[in-house]
Amino acid sequence: MFKPSTAMPALIQAGFFVAVWWACDAVVRLLHLPLPGGVVGLIVVTALMLAGWLPQGRIDAGAKLLLGEMLLFFTPPLMAVLNHPELLGWTGLKLAAIIVLGTLGVMLAVAAVVERAIRWEGGRGAKGLPELPEAQR
Repeated sequence: MFKPSTAMPALIQAGFFVAVWWACDAVVRLLHLPLPGGVVGLIVVTALMLAGWLPQGRIDAGAKLLLGEMLLFFTPPLMAVLNHPELLGWTGLKLAAIIVLGTLGVMLAVAAVVERAIRWEGGRGAKGLPELPEAQR
């Protein structure tokens, strides 16, 4: 988990990559180039780094953030669709509904148990626990 002091620069740096991608995608569409905007963006960022205009330290945290999440977003869904094209139809829709409803059910059950445990613990008066100093309350 990111600390609040480091999360914002990483998000801003990741936003830089998104902005470069959008700009390069617009250029590709405008000039009808046979390359994806992401590839042109990669070339632009690499050229900026090689020219010394964009130091690695300025984009390092954002690149690590995006690379760290890449597998989470792309690989599992892509492999599932390649192996099971029926997931794009009613079967996939039913499966998605089951996943969403199941996740909500688990979250609600956990919330109810935690709420009940907190009330039970409060009713006991938290016996046996030492008092916290005023600064830690």
